[in-house]
Amino acid sequence: MKIPRFLIQHYSNNHQISQTDWYRLLAYHLIFRSWDHYPDFILQPDLAPDNPEKILIIQLSSIGDVTCIIPTVYALSEKFPAAKISLLTEAEAAVGITDHPVLNEIIEIPVGKWLNSLKNQSLGEVFSSLRKLIYRLRSAGYDYLINLHTAPFSAIICHLISPAKLNGVTLTDDLVPTVQGNPHQFSRFIDISVPVHSIGSHSLYADVVPDRLQFYQRNDSRQKNQFKSKINQLEIDTDRLILINTGSRVKNRVWPAEHCSQVVEQLLEAAYQICLIGGSEDRQRLEQITRKVGSKQNLINWYRYSENLHEDCLLADAARLTITTDSGPQHLFSVRGNLNLVLAGSHWIGPWDERSFTLKNRS
Repeated sequence: MKIPRFLIQHYSNNHQISQTDWYRLLAYHLIFRSWDHYPDFILQPDLAPDNPEKILIIQLSSIGDVTCIIPTVYALSEKFPAAKISLLTEAEAAVGITDHPVLNEIIEIPVGKWLNSLKNQSLGEVFSSLRKLIYRLRSAGYDYLINLHTAPFSAIICHLISPAKLNGVTLTDDLVPTVQGNPHQFSRFIDISVPVHSIGSHSLYADVVPDRLQFYQRNDSRQKNQFKSKINQLEIDTDRLILINTGSRVKNRVWPAEHCSQVVEQLLEAAYQICLIGGSEDRQRLEQITRKVGSKQNLINWYRYSENLHEDCLLADAARLTITTDSGPQHLFSVRGNLNLVLAGSHWIGPWDERSFTLKNRS
């Protein structure tokens, strides 16, 4: 998808941005999530409202990042107990906050479906969905919008909603990226030094300070009973169980089958039980690992039995350790109190805390 012509025209000869152009820009940034082709960010400090009635939090992706905003959600509910709090996020990233007791509403946007429509040249269908989304958000009448997401897509949403009060990145009428409110979450864009852990940064940016880092675990007795039945059926010994995740949305973080199989074999020799976990997009690579390792009693292909990520979380709760190359499972599992080993290679992965150990190649 090419850079929208009007974007180049705007900066070269002050081309007027029409309403249709804004939606073209939204569609463009469904695919391209960087701030290339935009000018430098500017900062507009502002204070949070005293007593907002309807708060919208935006954190679109991904699973780990959405999970890490939960302390901020709790802190906002404590500071504004009368406010109704909604969250806007991608459907694919909502698994860690499903049925959250503090959130009055979770608005899930089908980004995966929209991307498929764009691949099939169905731009009109995507435009229609985007217009309906913006109309819904504008009609809700949020008086405080907190945009914790840092990509252009959410900034354009903020511009089109035009809330009474905003903390977060937005775009001006002239397409200038602007950080409104507290700068903590966006220090890297405006060249200031704010040495705050990402979870704390979320909260400080929203002008709230949590009493403690509360996290949420979904209580689903039916699913827990199904999980226990699978554990017994597969004869999983949780005292010596290690989970391994090999996949990532970031291609450079994917763990090659031949490397993973070597580690699996060494852990099996050390008398550990290994569960391979992953989604449908990881299936081919996981099958390769299984073939390379061969038929081993203590190697369990959990990805063949798990119905969803909630069951993976329950398995991680029971395991001694989770090994992953991606930050999503790291955040999701570590905030539940589980121990993680992250193999980061030469790539930046964060945030992490005392529950996660990260091995990184600094050469």
